[in-house]
Amino acid sequence: MKQLQKSIEFYKQKKRSIIHSISATNLSQKAAIGRLLVLVMEAQDLMIEPSNDRAIFCEASLGLQKFSTPSVNSANPKWNINMQFQIYDLNKDVVNVMVYDKKNLQAEHIFGKN
Repeated sequence: MKQLQKSIEFYKQKKRSIIHSISATNLSQKAAIGRLLVLVMEAQDLMIEPSNDRAIFCEASLGLQKFSTPSVNSANPKWNINMQFQIYDLNKDVVNVMVYDKKNLQAEHIFGKN
């Protein structure tokens, strides 16, 4: 079961990496007007039930660009991860930040979003 969970996690990370590289390729055809550096530091006091199989992670996206933090088993995860996004339109580009919990083999559970 643990090996299956590791395989699923590996597949999801690979999928995100492929999506990011495809997105970056598509976006590179337009000229970026700038870049945005986002620092994902931590989440505090997440309302989760105590469990040893939690995998809390944060995902930030801007258009087709998407980055994820490593998963952490804590109600107060600390990541301190830098994410860099290319800006193409100051009026339309929006950064979305979401916190998820991957529990067992169920679909990713969203915890919060901004």
